[in-house]
Amino acid sequence: MSKFPTNLPLKVQPPRFEQSNLVPMRDSTSPYGIWKDVRNHATAINSIIETIGSLYRDVTMLQQSAAPDFKFYPFKLYNLTKDFRPDIENKTWRTFTVRAGNVLTKYVDSRSMVQGTDDVTYTDYNFIPSPVSHGSFEVPISSSNFWVWIHVLTGSAITGSSGSNEQYIVHYGDKNPATNYTSSGKSVGSQSYAWDNFPSSSTQNIPIGYIDTATSGAMGRALVRQYLRSDVLNVGASSGSFIPVNVCINGVDTTLFINGFFASGSGG
Repeated sequence: MSKFPTNLPLKVQPPRFEQSNLVPMRDSTSPYGIWKDVRNHATAINSIIETIGSLYRDVTMLQQSAAPDFKFYPFKLYNLTKDFRPDIENKTWRTFTVRAGNVLTKYVDSRSMVQGTDDVTYTDYNFIPSPVSHGSFEVPISSSNFWVWIHVLTGSAITGSSGSNEQYIVHYGDKNPATNYTSSGKSVGSQSYAWDNFPSSSTQNIPIGYIDTATSGAMGRALVRQYLRSDVLNVGASSGSFIPVNVCINGVDTTLFINGFFASGSGG
């Protein structure tokens, strides 16, 4: 930021009209040298104006940079800059966090919260988790497909940070989540958290996206393919299911799967 010039404050000199007209013209206090005072004062004033303009520009830049906009939304995969994470300065580009979000297929209260996120309540606002490391995880170097997804628990439920029963948790895995996966810290008995049928989709695993640290890793930049950008209102085939129906097409027996419900008492 700019500094004020060192020639301030201006030196106070006695008014020249108080001096005798008999003072020699070459004397510094002679009335005939008043043009020098005008020049010096004008130079000082111009310097002040220039300094004020520079300070104004500096303050404007500070205002613009003081509040970075992360453009948050539910389940956004994001990383913080070195200003927020000086503790991992060389790894910030591949240290990610999942923005908080809800799976609203069964509940609309705290039981719909997904665990393993940054746990920020108002997800669309520019709020940073506290501590800033909350929910963060490190993506390996040279990983072309580091998957992040929501695992829907079956049977038992885990206890979340709010003390209520939770049924959803974030997991991540490198390249093949069916065999190489990591839980975000929660566990329920011996339940498997692998995406068993990967790359096939399922109602038990909701993809958030994947992170690529290989393509631009040499420049210290991770690329993100974001699939999920809002709270989950529907999973797979909603509350219905895919019903197998045997049909004959062009003389060939085949099975079609229709999304719907079995009528009461008709099997299923």
